Amino acid sequence: MGMVREISKDTGALIKQSGWGSANINGVSLQNCVKILVYTNGYELKVMGLFGGGKLWLPKNNTAVVGTAEKSFFSEKKVTVQSDQNCVLLYGKLTTYV
Repeated sequence: MGMVREISKDTGALIKQSGWGSANINGVSLQNCVKILVYTNGYELKVMGLFGGGKLWLPKNNTAVVGTAEKSFFSEKKVTVQSDQNCVLLYGKLTTYV
């Protein structure tokens, strides 16, 4: 999945963070256990400690939204984010943080 225990990048200052939500990170589906921390230099995706506590860094200068799907009767809003070799699909409330 490409996640690490600690982020060793220059993150900058923490701007805001989300509550727990759902995401698909590099093909691994995670339900209600992912949090996004928005920093001046990028985004940190953090998995709940109970599920391994991994972290993934997405630098702002190399991260792009490559697809969106609006909320419908059968599904919630989805946003696909690409950064280097990482592909992240965010669901619902997490979509507002990128």
